[in-house]
Amino acid sequence: MSNRENKYILEGIVELDDTYIGSSDHGKKRGRGTSKMKIMVAVSKTANGAPKFVKMKVLPNLKGVTIGKFAKHNIAQDSIIESDNYSSYQKPLADKYFHKYETFAADKKMLVWVHTLISNMKAFIGGTYHGIERTYMQLYLDEFGFRFNRRNFNENLFERLALAAVNCHWIRDE
Repeated sequence: MSNRENKYILEGIVELDDTYIGSSDHGKKRGRGTSKMKIMVAVSKTANGAPKFVKMKVLPNLKGVTIGKFAKHNIAQDSIIESDNYSSYQKPLADKYFHKYETFAADKKMLVWVHTLISNMKAFIGGTYHGIERTYMQLYLDEFGFRFNRRNFNENLFERLALAAVNCHWIRDE
């Protein structure tokens, strides 16, 4: 699933936000300084605002350089990116994207799809795996993305997964 998801990039209108998952060290920082896993989430949308595809990635931090690398590898240049006004988003997204941002407020109905998918991803991981391990978190995210991005295949989903497995090139350390 991971190999398949890494082949595609998002384009058009893309909602972008970050989230945290896992347990933090007790008594440590909260918010963006937390020891929880930092995850970047991007959702491409149709012109009428319906979600098309999702990309999720575990990041070491939420600094501008790291966010810029995520965008470069996962979002097509000249796409429209919608986000909140977190300062680390502004500079790396300004050069190659049309970046629309404003202060987040839930009553404004902004970033609805990215927040819906973050919630669904957390429920999926909690309900399927009943916990997480840092080592495998990216694989959990790739599975969620694979399933979401192929949600319209219905009965053909297993065939798509089998095709992805057959075409997967494994890299071995020898």
